[in-house]
Amino acid sequence: MTLFRRFCFEATHELGDNVPSGHAYGTLHGHSFAVEIEASDGEPALLATAAEALHGRLDHQLLNNIPGLARPTLENIARWIWTQTLPDLPGLRTVTVRRESCGEGCRYAGSR
Repeated sequence: MTLFRRFCFEATHELGDNVPSGHAYGTLHGHSFAVEIEASDGEPALLATAAEALHGRLDHQLLNNIPGLARPTLENIARWIWTQTLPDLPGLRTVTVRRESCGEGCRYAGSR
């Protein structure tokens, strides 16, 4: 059985050296992000608690200023959410982060 929890957050970031010179994403800009956390076992309440904690840390923040997110690409955000969630949710299977308005996303099934 797979349990999942979804949440959304609004945040700003800049990708700087990660994009070509002059690219719009090289400057400070914001997105609406959608996150889905999947776990193979555990209590739905654990997923809810994890999602609420992550939302509180990410929503309306400059992602570059969060320790571990100096380069806040979709891939790095998904990896960061994984590392923050795994200690409290050992059945964690995947973390998916999407920017729906851009049609982009990343699914991470990290290492243990």
